[in-house]
Amino acid sequence: MPTPTAYPTNTPYPTGTPQPTYTPYPTPTAVATATPYPTNTPYPTATPDVRYVEVTPTPEPTLGPLENWQEHSPRPYYSIHLPSDFSKNVDYPEDLRHWGRVKYSLASNRVQVLIDDGSHPDDADLHGVAGSWLRERYNDYAFVRTLRFDESSIANALRVSYVAEGQVEGYCDVTYHVLLVRGETRTYMVRIVICDSARWKYDDEFAERLLNSFTWQ
Repeated sequence: MPTPTAYPTNTPYPTGTPQPTYTPYPTPTAVATATPYPTNTPYPTATPDVRYVEVTPTPEPTLGPLENWQEHSPRPYYSIHLPSDFSKNVDYPEDLRHWGRVKYSLASNRVQVLIDDGSHPDDADLHGVAGSWLRERYNDYAFVRTLRFDESSIANALRVSYVAEGQVEGYCDVTYHVLLVRGETRTYMVRIVICDSARWKYDDEFAERLLNSFTWQ
């Protein structure tokens, strides 16, 4: 009889490999709190450029009462009221060829008041005197424009106003205000000469006021 084959020896089950120790998930890092954006600082209000600021001019004070002016009587037969800053700087007596003349002016000479007077024949004509005098002025200036040439509210008187420009170098362009008066024995010519640079203060109202203050015998 054959020898029986022995059963194989049982192979032991392999030793179980232990499961790895559980590693916990890391705790999530908290998201940082958002830092708010800074509040916008408003731009400063623009300051206007002073070069373009319009300045309202301060009006000149109104001339005071006529009583605040000074009365002048350079001849015993006429008088006139003038502001206190006018002074007499010419005084020519009448002679056989010329009328007498007195001149008052500002220190700057930008405003002058001239008073001419002389005897006249009985048939003296104010329009003729004024026309002759104006023709002389046309020769003195490059441009003359008559503003007024009419009878005055004063009896036997004539009012003339005109602008004269383009005189010889060194002289200003002027406005003339003239009062011609024919008295009983004398003729008077009162002239106010105002440079353009002084007209902002010595205007038409000033001229009327001054001429209206002229009195004669």
